Amino acid sequence: MPFQHPEEIGYGYVIERYAARKDSGYARYLVLKSGRFLRPEWPHAEQFVRHLIDDSATITDGELEALLGYEWRSRLTAAWLIGVGRRAWRAEVRRSAGRCARPARAESGTGSRVRGPAERLR
Repeated sequence: MPFQHPEEIGYGYVIERYAARKDSGYARYLVLKSGRFLRPEWPHAEQFVRHLIDDSATITDGELEALLGYEWRSRLTAAWLIGVGRRAWRAEVRRSAGRCARPARAESGTGSRVRGPAERLR
């Protein structure tokens, strides 16, 4: 799965529709990353989860592949949609998703880096 903007493969709408969707005033990927929807006291939790479940049932495999083939915000959102929807994925898509989930290098500007196997033992 190459790294490419969804517009390049005819799915330009998926970023706004799924990753940047603002059910609660925040982009969906930010809410997923923070975990605030898991807090019962968060006033938008029920609505956010309901929309996440609905989208996980309606998103197509092509739309998911477009999200998985882009950057971390899109991949995070796609992973949640796959998990919530309990999708049965083809083996090739699972392998591609696994490659996307394992960072090969540190993201620019994050201040962190991926440690190699030898460094993890130290």
